[in-house]
Amino acid sequence: AESLVATPDGRLYVVTKGETGAVALYRFPRDMRPGTSVQLERVGQPRESIKSTRNDRVTDAAASPQGDWIVLRTNRALTFYRTTALMAGDWRPAHVVDLAEFHEPQGEGVTFASDNSIFVAGEGGGKSSAGTFAHLSCTSLR
Repeated sequence: AESLVATPDGRLYVVTKGETGAVALYRFPRDMRPGTSVQLERVGQPRESIKSTRNDRVTDAAASPQGDWIVLRTNRALTFYRTTALMAGDWRPAHVVDLAEFHEPQGEGVTFASDNSIFVAGEGGGKSSAGTFAHLSCTSLR
């Protein structure tokens, strides 16, 4: 499934997973109404995948509480983008955090706390493995 991102100004975006092609960002129109169909607008060009492996697929995305940052989560990393740059279609990351030290069987979730710290969660990867949950401090995002 794709990841839904809501920015503090109320805009909604969808980030594709990159499972069958490049990762792309789409914006919902502002004038959505219940019961109507809308066409999403692609924001910039899609991000070319470095590798087409399970570890490169986007599993979640989130916007910071103040709206300055967007983070995309894959199984192996958190990639931070300045919101203004990403919403202009610029896929150059501002920061990348390697999550390998967490040894997550299947990294899935990410969200910002009100102080710009980050929570990451992962599935257990099977009935015998426990899921993971970690809290990261992001001093460079303040």
